[in-house]
Amino acid sequence: IVPDRYKTKYPSFFPDSKRVLYVCYKNAYDNAGIYMLDLETMKDRQLVPSKYENTFPSISPDGERIVYCSWHKDTNGDGKIDLRDNSGVYMHNLVTGEEKCIVDETYNNFFPIFTPSGNHIIFLSIRRDTNGDGRIDTLDNAGIYIRDLAGGNERCIVEDTHYNKFLSVSYDGKYVCFVSRHVEGETGAVKTK
Repeated sequence: IVPDRYKTKYPSFFPDSKRVLYVCYKNAYDNAGIYMLDLETMKDRQLVPSKYENTFPSISPDGERIVYCSWHKDTNGDGKIDLRDNSGVYMHNLVTGEEKCIVDETYNNFFPIFTPSGNHIIFLSIRRDTNGDGRIDTLDNAGIYIRDLAGGNERCIVEDTHYNKFLSVSYDGKYVCFVSRHVEGETGAVKTK
């Protein structure tokens, strides 16, 4: 449906099954934008411009909002904004067009997903030097956090003592499953919290 020349990534259906959300590189910028394809008209619309690198979009259960990661700030002080910087979590309202940062770039945040209620997001965040190399970067373990979208309250639900990745929330919103590496060389285990 979308030509491969655009380097399309992360496609997912909206709850109405009539639209597809995806990330791709369509214009002269080197960054990825976020798009929505209407499957009835086969017309797409850019939701998030490619001024910054954008990735890992997730659709709210009501289909009215998306959350995604974006790199907006030079957090490592090297004079440029790129994937070596920390990413924030942003929300785009498809009804109003409003976009706002909901988790800032103080830490590196990624893979945000909505809970089934749509009132919270769960995401990974790297917040400390877990490998002892004196830096906090993508080589460190991420903790799993939940954030209340109304009040902004946030809490860690899985510590960063192990490598954690690839989140999924149960349909009742009570559990999170994820890949976690607890033993050196282990390829992954599914845990619930």
